[in-house]
Amino acid sequence: MYNMKINIEKNEYNILLYIFSKNFLYGGIVIGICLTLLELIKYNKNLVGFYAFASASFFIINLLQFYYIDKINPEMSSVFLYHTVVGGILWVLYSVILYIFYLKNLHANTNILFTLIIITITWIIYYILLIKKII
Repeated sequence: MYNMKINIEKNEYNILLYIFSKNFLYGGIVIGICLTLLELIKYNKNLVGFYAFASASFFIINLLQFYYIDKINPEMSSVFLYHTVVGGILWVLYSVILYIFYLKNLHANTNILFTLIIITITWIIYYILLIKKII
């Protein structure tokens, strides 16, 4: 069903490094702006709530990823969209787990650690299921 190998010619490494550098720089700038904005609004309940809502529903990233995959390999658009839906459903579950841990008065660091462990285990299982062509 899926070819899990990535073949890169030796002369493509420079192009790949350039693309990674550009994307890393843009992503770093966006994250920096978001964290700075959070620092500015940290004492306003309404603004922090809106910030959380806006960032949690920040579907623009998925739109950009979809545009990119559709542009470079349109045959993979349906695969991308299917797994985006599955990932979105799991994201909701992760959010609920994070909230439940918060309600159980887990320390923030413990909450984040447990949630990251659950996410990582889910990613590993999902990847194995993909390799074995179960999903």
